[in-house]
Amino acid sequence: NTAIGTSVQSVVHMVHDTAEWFDRHPEDRARTEDMEFLTQCMEETIRRKAPFISYLVRRAGEDVEIGAASIKEGDELHIEIPRANRDPEVFGPDAEDFNPWRERPEKLPRYGIGFGSGPHACLGLRVVLGNDGHSGSHVRFMQKLFSHGIEPDPAGEPQILAMSQDESAIEDVVTFMSYPVIFTDWKGSAA
Repeated sequence: NTAIGTSVQSVVHMVHDTAEWFDRHPEDRARTEDMEFLTQCMEETIRRKAPFISYLVRRAGEDVEIGAASIKEGDELHIEIPRANRDPEVFGPDAEDFNPWRERPEKLPRYGIGFGSGPHACLGLRVVLGNDGHSGSHVRFMQKLFSHGIEPDPAGEPQILAMSQDESAIEDVVTFMSYPVIFTDWKGSAA
């Protein structure tokens, strides 16, 4: 199921991405109860890694030129969302990198097209990010996990679903089958 798969993978990737971010930016570890910061982390993870299905299929409604490509009405297009969301002309020279402090691109949400857009937009947008854009269930869930000190288990090895080259064109967009974690503060805060 795409809804469940995308939700699980976005949470696991956010744990993974923020753990790496905290290793390089330990000053941000104190922000794990800050909903705005966690929302930016979730949006950045979604921008770079989502969704569970790595590309959208659409038919061109009219003839159009995109760069050097000539698209004819009726042509089937496969739009790789993570690749589009890593365009340095839109997201900056470090578009490949996870950076929760990334400037919001003009005329685009921070998560790019990670939820699609228009009539085909993902219905889960409000679930993940909330009606106000920064208090959704996924962000609150991450806040709770961080309040208990979630970290990747240094003794555990994530299990990744083997995919063909066609299924995963971007190396770091993997499907985790398991991702061992530890909790360093099981009592946690009251968050």
